[in-house]
Amino acid sequence: MRRDSFLDTGHNIKGVVRLCRIARLDSRYTDLFMKSEIKLKKSFLSYLDYCKKHNLIVKTQVRRNKHYNARFTPVYRTTEAGHQLLTILGENN
Repeated sequence: MRRDSFLDTGHNIKGVVRLCRIARLDSRYTDLFMKSEIKLKKSFLSYLDYCKKHNLIVKTQVRRNKHYNARFTPVYRTTEAGHQLLTILGENN
């Protein structure tokens, strides 16, 4: 089984690093989209899927308000692999 290399996917490393950097702060979907500065939603979703597929970002459910039992919000977080990528590229400030 052949794994796709990063260059074969057509993704820009800058976009992947930007998403990982934003997700360090436990960002919601809208925060990721707005702060990533990736203009097209289809391109943004492609980058997000790439990051999730390669275990750089993970989607989790977080309780936002303790007063409402059923109120969970999906939050994106950078994984250990994502932190390592940021450290290697010197973006882990």
